[in-house]
Formats: sequence, structure tokens, C-alpha cells
Amino acid sequence: MAENVFILGAGASKKAGAPLMGNFLDKSAELMRFNEVGTPDAFEEIFDLLADLRLVYANSHLDLRNIESVFGAIEMGNILDSLAYKSGEEITTARNALITVIVQTLERSISYPVDSHGIRAPEEYAAFVSALRSLLPWDKFSIITFNYDIAIDLALSQEWNQDIDYGLVDDGQRNDRATLLKLHGSVSWPSCQECNRIVPYYFTPENVTRVLQATTSPAYLKNRTYLLLSSELYTTHKCQANQGVNTSVSGTPLIVPPTWNKKEYHGALTAVWRRAAKELADARNIFVIGYSLPESDAFFRYLFALSTFNNSNIEKFWVYNPDRSGDVERRYRALVGSGIATRFEYKTEGYFSNAISDLKQLDI
Repeated sequence: MAENVFILGAGASKKAGAPLMGNFLDKSAELMRFNEVGTPDAFEEIFDLLADLRLVYANSHLDLRNIESVFGAIEMGNILDSLAYKSGEEITTARNALITVIVQTLERSISYPVDSHGIRAPEEYAAFVSALRSLLPWDKFSIITFNYDIAIDLALSQEWNQDIDYGLVDDGQRNDRATLLKLHGSVSWPSCQECNRIVPYYFTPENVTRVLQATTSPAYLKNRTYLLLSSELYTTHKCQANQGVNTSVSGTPLIVPPTWNKKEYHGALTAVWRRAAKELADARNIFVIGYSLPESDAFFRYLFALSTFNNSNIEKFWVYNPDRSGDVERRYRALVGSGIATRFEYKTEGYFSNAISDLKQLDI
């Protein structure tokens, strides 16, 4: 039983370079402007769509600077078969283009240190996982993340030097791996073109070296590099479940919108979501780092409520978020029930650094 659950949001990757949801498309536009993207057609598709949306939806407000709103608009457009001037396959094309924009923006925003041993996880993630390993055995913690990036994957792989348990198989058991549950999918989760199963890319030293060799760092990054996984992933990564025959994976990874509509992804991620519910149901301590509990994502509210309704063992529910406006804290106080209200603490001092400091002082 994992008594300690760590929940990571976009803020956890901010110091490593990842943009937040509110300025994500600003970063995408910057990369496009400086011709630093791998597939400019996808970026042009999305920014042309944004221009159309601004004209068509003049009678209502859509925050088209926020990628959550854009993703949500595309998902609704797909249901209604109408998105600005697009319909049918044009909407599917736009959705795939947005996923490409997300993947390439993250790849070209998060930089990784490089030393004599090769590419390393971002410093904050490495310190976080190192602290976890020194404090807890693998079966006493689990990590739940809303992030698409692979910074935490790399940190866990390097610390444990083995495959990660992503919870993709609903076997009802924990194995001897560190548990990482990515509720919104991952840039490293393509699917098999034959059997449709998710085929996660595991960050073994050999795989990381292979990706590094295919990566070209900008000259201004001293002793750091970008990990351009997508350029490597869909050319060499294969599915081996199809009767032992290596089968190519799709070029579009499983990326789930951080919005209300997740029905389309139910089959692919059911096992992950059930596993997350089990971890929360058994948790004694819950630490949330860099997740602002946005109003648009009702999914976590239901997941938390339905998972913890019978958990009388929660001793700590601590949230690390630098927002001092009171908005984020109010959302969390509205989330927690009377049973754990006295165990809730909202900490504005920072993200990983303060969480790591607190962890080292706790008897967990």
C-alpha cells in the first residue's frame, strides 16, 4: 500500500522550462516565429484556427491564449462536427496538429543538464526523486501527474534504473517498480498501429543515449540539451505484443485534454485512472505540488471525492503553490470535506524545494 501520494501539476515543471497552460501558446508562437519547430505546418494550422475562432466567436468569450480552452473547443467541435469553418476530418486534423504543437513546445522548452554520464533529469526533479528514494521504499509512495512531459519519468528511471510502473495494465497488483500514473497521457505514449495498445517509451540509459545522439542543442545552451523524443520515438520504437512481431507505433501520442471531456479516452486510460483511485483511497499523506486545481478540470474533483470517501486515514493534505491571491487556496478548501479540513495546509513558499525540505523533516 502506497501510504504517500504525490500529485504533480504544470507548476512542477515550470522551473525546468515548461510553460504553464496560460502562456503555453505564447511559447509555441515564439518557437514558430524563430523557426525552431520540427513541423511548422502543424503550428500554422493551429494559429490559423485561432484567428478563425476569434472572428467566429465574437459573441462569446473563449480564452484563446489558454491551451486548455483551445483543447476544449476542439473537443466540443469534434462532438458537434463544427469548429469555426471546419468540419469532419478537418477537425481531426486540427486536433492532431494541436497535439503536435503540445509535444514540440514541451520538447523545445524543457532543457536537460548534460554531464560526463550523459543526459540527466532536470535538477529539481532529480532532487525530488533522490529525496523520495532516501526516505521511502518504492512500495510506500506513488506519483500522480497531470503533466505530459517526461522530466519525472527520466528522474525515476535514473534513480531506480528500471522500468516505471505506469499502471497501464489493470492487474490489481503493485510490482517492484516506482509507480507513476499520468492521468492525461504522455508525449512518450504512442499506440500500436495494429493492436492499439499504448506502448510507453522506457527511459533506459541506452534509449536516452539514442535520443541524445539524435538531438541538436542550440548553441546558447551550455551543458544542457533539449530531448527531442518525438523525432526518435516514431522511427525506432516498436510494439512487440503483436505475436512477437515488431509493429510500428502511431505518430500521435496519447494526449488527453485537461478539460471536461475525457470519454473518448476511457478505454485507453481506465486502468491508469482506477489505479490512481486506489492509491488515493489508501493514502495516509497527500502532497500536491504545482497543481492549481483549475475550474475547467472537474475530473480530478470527482476522482478525489469518489476515491477518498471511505479513507479515514488521511493525516496530511498539503498543497504547494506560490499563488497568493487566495484563488487556488479557496478552490482546494472547497474540495476538502470536513473530515480532513484540519489536515489541510496550503503552502505558498514554493514547489519542489520546500516540499523536499518538509519531507526530510517528516516521519513518513
